[in-house]
Amino acid sequence: MKTKKNAYQEFEGLPAWAVIEQAIESLVQNKDLIEQTDRRYIVGLLVRRLNEKEMLTTGVPCPYRKHRRSQKQRAKDKKGGRKDKSRAKR
Repeated sequence: MKTKKNAYQEFEGLPAWAVIEQAIESLVQNKDLIEQTDRRYIVGLLVRRLNEKEMLTTGVPCPYRKHRRSQKQRAKDKKGGRKDKSRAKR
């Protein structure tokens, strides 16, 4: 029997995965939430959405949006710290 590949497998090692999974577990144990879908898909979707919105400190390159520079890179640009590529080492 073939096992179904988890569409969110690339996110499973992120710290947010464990936090969200524990939160869902608490909700289920307290009977505040009834799961009708495999938890991996619930957690995976939430982690993926956080990653898309750049809300994770450690992320995975997101194939669902165009590449964007980080806040740190944008702040550096504002301070004039970005080097002009045309003047880089030749």
